[in-house]
Amino acid sequence: MTGSDTAMIISEQNLAWLLEDDEPSVQYRTLTELLDLGAEDARVRRALGRIPDSPAVDLLFSAMAPDGSWRYAYRDQINRYLKYLSATLSYAAEIGLGAEDERVTKAVHHLFGMQQLDGDFHRHYSCYNGLLLRALNRLGFAEAGETCRLRQLVRQSIRHDGGYHCDLRPKRGRGASPPHKSCIKGSLKSLLAFSEDAELSQTEECERLANYFLRRHLLF
Repeated sequence: MTGSDTAMIISEQNLAWLLEDDEPSVQYRTLTELLDLGAEDARVRRALGRIPDSPAVDLLFSAMAPDGSWRYAYRDQINRYLKYLSATLSYAAEIGLGAEDERVTKAVHHLFGMQQLDGDFHRHYSCYNGLLLRALNRLGFAEAGETCRLRQLVRQSIRHDGGYHCDLRPKRGRGASPPHKSCIKGSLKSLLAFSEDAELSQTEECERLANYFLRRHLLF
């Protein structure tokens, strides 16, 4: 669908609302994803340039410490900390930030410092790994060694039914055999990661994961 096709579907009133100056991230994504304008367009450059100093970004990074860690109430609970960290980096990626922002780089390097040798961060949570892989790709860290290890782990962790699960419940973890089914939430987050990863999208695992959803007619 081209930008002109989109403009025919969205009313002028709604399009004008999405292009208002008070939300540069929404404006940027509307210009690039709905109107299909390229990076060379002056309006795109202007919207992108206003994102780092927007109120939403200021609020997002208000909880970040100088070393890139986050002042969450659950800092000593690694499970909850990773939950909030994956959500925070995902939000940063969604609103148009990238590796050129020093705050993003600090946050990502903090995350990388938590990574284990096999690419995991904690108990092979498929939800967190999927969200983090997607965010790292969107933020511009696709070629980092840590991202490559995480990508390989996600690829290797696909289960017998084409879905994903974490190691929280041993009988349903990565190595569990039928009839234990995969987790819909973990599989969905992994699908989001595959959609943003050029390397993964060309693999057999991508086809298996897509079929995990398609053979159910998208109903669970």
